[in-house]
Amino acid sequence: KAVKEALEELNYYSSVASSIKEALSKLRYNQYDMVMLDEDFCGESAENNTILRYLQPMPMSTRRSIFLMLISTQVKTLDNLMAFAKSVNAVISANDVQKVKLVLERAMADHRRFYKVYLDSIDALGVL
Repeated sequence: KAVKEALEELNYYSSVASSIKEALSKLRYNQYDMVMLDEDFCGESAENNTILRYLQPMPMSTRRSIFLMLISTQVKTLDNLMAFAKSVNAVISANDVQKVKLVLERAMADHRRFYKVYLDSIDALGVL
């Protein structure tokens, strides 16, 4: 609920999946600017998350247009090394979900700064 409210406050339209099959279908047939994923989604383990395994090997041109935030019970909020290791843009601890709006604003600002040159180059080349 806190995540959905924060996304609405940040003017994002949210779409919630209730199963792995539904989530994969949505990801295959829609382009999302942001994906927020609970590492334990549908009872899966953090090490063997189907949705994460689907998103991690995406082609760079597709993956770089998606901001992927992982909600974790094992990783602390905004741990950049663990985010890199899990191929996500940011991590928020399940204990900090009530602060998701602030964490998301900071992580999105860092993401925009980090990928600005790449995205400007892609735009100038007309690749996307």
